[in-house]
Amino acid sequence: MFDKSIKKIYDGMFNFRCDDPGYNKYYTYQEFDGMKEEKFSFVTRKNNTLRGGLYYSGGSIDEYEHMIVFLHGMTCGYLAYMNEINMLVKAGFLVLSYDYTATFSSDGDSLEGFGRPLVDFQDAMKAIEADGRLNKKSISLVGHSWGGYAAVNAVNMFDMFDCAVCLSPVLSYKAAIKQNFNGSFFGKLISPHVMNYERKIFGDVIDLTGLATVEKPTPILFVYSKDDPTVSYKYHYKPLEDIDDNPRHERIVFEDRDHFPQFTKRAIEKFRKRQKEVRGWLAEGKTAEEINALSVDFCWDDIVEQDENLWARITQFISRNQK
Repeated sequence: MFDKSIKKIYDGMFNFRCDDPGYNKYYTYQEFDGMKEEKFSFVTRKNNTLRGGLYYSGGSIDEYEHMIVFLHGMTCGYLAYMNEINMLVKAGFLVLSYDYTATFSSDGDSLEGFGRPLVDFQDAMKAIEADGRLNKKSISLVGHSWGGYAAVNAVNMFDMFDCAVCLSPVLSYKAAIKQNFNGSFFGKLISPHVMNYERKIFGDVIDLTGLATVEKPTPILFVYSKDDPTVSYKYHYKPLEDIDDNPRHERIVFEDRDHFPQFTKRAIEKFRKRQKEVRGWLAEGKTAEEINALSVDFCWDDIVEQDENLWARITQFISRNQK
């Protein structure tokens, strides 16, 4: 009974592609002064090609001894984070990012489940190791939300990273389930069945938890907000605070940054207002073309405005932990 119910839930949550809805703006590298791009792709264990790019501002990729892998969040591709990538490139870093399976430019018919970014990251690491120009570079990780989940748990899979920066990360899938069911009896009853379902798809990586990073030597910077409605403080960040005495770890905690601590407060307010408008238009049955027509005067820069002070602290953290 549980298996059929869980499959039905998963079909609604993950059995689809995540593509551009057609009414959002996605920045490209040409829109940022001095940014260069080199296409990057690799083939996964399921023979899907995942596509992305290497972003930098120097003369060539060979000049860089260090590389950052940027891991994007759910329901979008990495182009949704080009402003964040630009902050890293401006600070002098080489950045690699890519779309997960069944996401935007990458192949695949279905996300399949929550463990997707972790398994794709394992395949990305194999591609990096096989690339003669990249395999000699030290690596740091930066991820937001679902990408933060991948970043913090990649530290549990590999002991090779210089450091990781986790923006509003989901610490574990088990914690996400607890948040979703809010500690209810039904949640406790169904949780092991959901975990088993994921385990069949992705293996034991689904059991990884960011709480285990307290024992790892890799320096991690956790950045989150106590009012995050998407990844709750109660189930993800408070447990970390209670046990994390690793001197290599640092935390930047906001009170009012929602799920996007990298944005300015003004950007978050305008982003949420835009989301509400779009939900209303979709509820009215408006098409992407109609939404674009209503958005012709919309200032996209306003909703992706980055917190320069935060990024200065992030880039300083990465720089002082480079090997």
